[in-house]
Amino acid sequence: MSKPSEPMTIYGVDFTSAPSPKKPIVVADCAFHHQTLTLRQCLKLTDFEQFEQFLSTDGPWVAAMDFPLSMPHSWLAAMQWPTDWAKSVRHIQKLSLKAFCQTINDYCRHQPAGKKHHFRPIDRLAGACSPMTIYYTPVGKMFYQGAFRLLEAGVTVLPFQGHLIQSKQAQGKKGASRAKADPHRIVVEGYPALIARQLCPKQGYKYESPPASAAQKAAKDFTRKEMIQKLGAQWLEADFGITFDLNGHADTLWQDFTGDSLDAVFCALQAAWAYTQRDANFGIPHATEALAPDAQEGWIAVPPHFLKQKQ
Repeated sequence: MSKPSEPMTIYGVDFTSAPSPKKPIVVADCAFHHQTLTLRQCLKLTDFEQFEQFLSTDGPWVAAMDFPLSMPHSWLAAMQWPTDWAKSVRHIQKLSLKAFCQTINDYCRHQPAGKKHHFRPIDRLAGACSPMTIYYTPVGKMFYQGAFRLLEAGVTVLPFQGHLIQSKQAQGKKGASRAKADPHRIVVEGYPALIARQLCPKQGYKYESPPASAAQKAAKDFTRKEMIQKLGAQWLEADFGITFDLNGHADTLWQDFTGDSLDAVFCALQAAWAYTQRDANFGIPHATEALAPDAQEGWIAVPPHFLKQKQ
């Protein structure tokens, strides 16, 4: 593996479909050098304009986004929509958010119980909800608001545009994204729950409204502190091959009771791991590999043993 002499900028992004001062998009801004990931700051982006400006930041950098970057091919095919990533993103963006959500609701209404939502193979392996989910954890809305902004920003989104990393520029057809995919600004999909489960299995650590009792609040606060202490104590070094330097930000992470800052840090760790695997397709299996023959449908950046193995 090539070893760059200069630090690499790594971002972890905890996304929301409706950013605001109360519920911002949180970006963990990190430097990665000699296998050490150092947290520089946590940025708070309170609207989509700020998010778009962030995406235009000069590279090189690698970012992991905490939302599904694609929709299940089986659902797109059922809707007779394009399954090619860029074409599907543009097609869905022609709908308003309300119309997109209504389309999902209408489809689910006519499906039998237990089969209303489609899943990507990686969702099953990671134990994640379907990208069609628009209530409670509205990752479908996050996809709608996030994917087309990535496309328009001209970043390289993996695995869908992996071939562009090898070329200096990509030329699109008229009417397509006005930007060229930049191989020096790379986006992978993150899923911080995989790291949270590893650090403190089956323990809640965040809340946006006051918990039902003081005991519940204390338990979540304690779990968040335990996770941060384990990060600082290098509990994940054997898994990721990366040491983590909190750089004096432990209290800031703990005080964010929403858990968004901590989730952004978890995503940054996933982005850094993907960067260490850059000579091996950024850790994304090829179609010939047994773990995920359908990896091109979407993939979460994480060491393989974090995922459920196919039986």
